[in-house]
Amino acid sequence: RMLGTASASEAAEFIASAGFVWHQRFELAPGVWTPGVSSVDFLLDTAGVPADLSGLSVLDVGTTNGGCAFEAERRGARRVVAADIATQELYGF
Repeated sequence: RMLGTASASEAAEFIASAGFVWHQRFELAPGVWTPGVSSVDFLLDTAGVPADLSGLSVLDVGTTNGGCAFEAERRGARRVVAADIATQELYGF
């Protein structure tokens, strides 16, 4: 499923059934937040990432749950590449 197409109930069900660690906290669907302890909004604001990434390419190194990658897409990034050394089983991404 593409980002933004999951309903709130589908997102909540996914979170509840996920068998991996939620490290990041971000809005997965409108009104549905992941239970991680590390706020993606705080991280991006602290790093000075612009609210508008329209047309830019973003490389998210150490993506863990992919929260920053998803937020870059929401902010208009044309292309987002996310990578981590951890396995999908650990962080789900």
